[in-house]
Amino acid sequence: MVSFYLVPNWFFGFGIFLEIIFALIAAAVAVVAFKIYRASCQNEFRLFGLSFISISLSYFLIALINLFVVSQISDELRELSLSQITTFSLFGLYLHIFLFISGLTLLCYTSLKLNNSKILILLAFMELFLIFLSANKAFAFFLMAALFISFLIAHYTSEYLSRRNPKTLLILISFV
Repeated sequence: MVSFYLVPNWFFGFGIFLEIIFALIAAAVAVVAFKIYRASCQNEFRLFGLSFISISLSYFLIALINLFVVSQISDELRELSLSQITTFSLFGLYLHIFLFISGLTLLCYTSLKLNNSKILILLAFMELFLIFLSANKAFAFFLMAALFISFLIAHYTSEYLSRRNPKTLLILISFV
């Protein structure tokens, strides 16, 4: 079954604008993390930077895909059918899912302060299999993202309540 959605023109431009803003913010966080890593040589900051680079790339990619889709459609109301998505766009969507979930996986791994690459590989394969073997990939993607972000919120809430560090509160607020 093919579903159609009617969306006003302004919505596409606004969504793309927000995706680019999110990508720039994530890239800025990654740059700061890499600077801290160079100064401290702590692997935690390198992984933190890699996770935000991955998230930033995923947002840039989805913005490019949406720009491509918008360029293919014209009228007062823009419509898109799932059957109209090209192979290029589909590959880009899968790459977006992979980059975004991989970034969240790295963030969770880093927040747990684990130092075992086998656990990271296990988490990565689990999340990829859950999404790509799922019949409803969008639902699986949003569910995995929500679970990872919920975990991060719970983790930083616990950290803040135990230490009352203002920097931890800022991290918590950013994830909320």
